[in-house]
Amino acid sequence: MGSKAVENKTVIWELDNVVLAKGIKDRIIEDVKTFMGREKWYADRGIPYRRGYLFSGPPGSGKSSFVQALAGTLSMDIRILNLSERGQTDDKLNHLLINAPQQSISLLEDIHTASINRLNFGRCQSAMTFSGLLSTVDSVDAAESWIIFMTTNHPGMLDPVLIRPGQVDLHDTLDDATPAKARMLFERFHAGQRGVKEGGARLKAMLRGWSVTMAALKGLFIISADGTEMALQSLGTVLCPKREPT
Repeated sequence: MGSKAVENKTVIWELDNVVLAKGIKDRIIEDVKTFMGREKWYADRGIPYRRGYLFSGPPGSGKSSFVQALAGTLSMDIRILNLSERGQTDDKLNHLLINAPQQSISLLEDIHTASINRLNFGRCQSAMTFSGLLSTVDSVDAAESWIIFMTTNHPGMLDPVLIRPGQVDLHDTLDDATPAKARMLFERFHAGQRGVKEGGARLKAMLRGWSVTMAALKGLFIISADGTEMALQSLGTVLCPKREPT
């Protein structure tokens, strides 16, 4: 199983623990597997052997968690760079991608940061530039078997040049938890407990008209892991007014 190093610790990510809208998980897994088996097909046609994915959606919707779990499931190394963090530079990004091992995944988080810096809009601690991001992602000298996942909370801020076909092959929106996804997560966390099915149905009904992220639900279910009733009674602490589509 794949892993990543974080402060000298090894972290294993389980894909079964990531709940997404129906069809997204299987579609991405199948696409990555198909890509990994077509190296000769790309070479015969003189096409750069790389694949790009974009996940957009609100914070806590599972974008990065899914990519890390995918790497674990496919036994692939993963390199992660959050473009919004202090001290990030074009050189760091270039080094990460150009030196990525074959058949590995590179995860670029918060790619809208480069657009913020380009427009000089807001305050950003990162020194990443849009031109640096674009030139690295577009590099013809990129490593073979190059798989890039990019995430953003603000898809409307992305320059079309960055996400054009050839840069981004698949784009999926990972949104707030739907009632069905929330129920699935609830029943998984409280499996084997008394009243879990009835509790899942109540939870689904309670979420109508409200927004909640998958990350918030996971945090709640961890705290209330010993009882379904506690989770239901505390649900209001993580709910937000329904978000308008962006």
